[in-house]
Amino acid sequence: MNPPLREISLDGEYAIESNFPLADLLKPEQEYQKAYKDTMPKIRAAGFLKTQAVQEHIEDLMLHSPDLAQIKSALKRCYQIDVSFVESMDDLKPSNLDNFMMKFQSTLDAAMEKYKT
Repeated sequence: MNPPLREISLDGEYAIESNFPLADLLKPEQEYQKAYKDTMPKIRAAGFLKTQAVQEHIEDLMLHSPDLAQIKSALKRCYQIDVSFVESMDDLKPSNLDNFMMKFQSTLDAAMEKYKT
């Protein structure tokens, strides 16, 4: 593989001819940013749902409405958070929210490792 060709302009700026498409350089960064954008709101939401005040609110919601869709709607409306990862009532328990946070964090860590390589 030949080194990239370089030219200098009269203004002192370098013009570099690359041996590979420059868009390929941005791809790992874009993939990490997408994973970050998808995962971070869920990590924050799970952490927020674990707080004592929100857990008390969830218990109150469960007493008044056994329907998961209504509970998710109320949580999203009240706290403006993404609760799409919640698939059952058990998912709203603090221990399960911890599991979600660890899972989402490992997804984010894997994306970071892929970005570094």
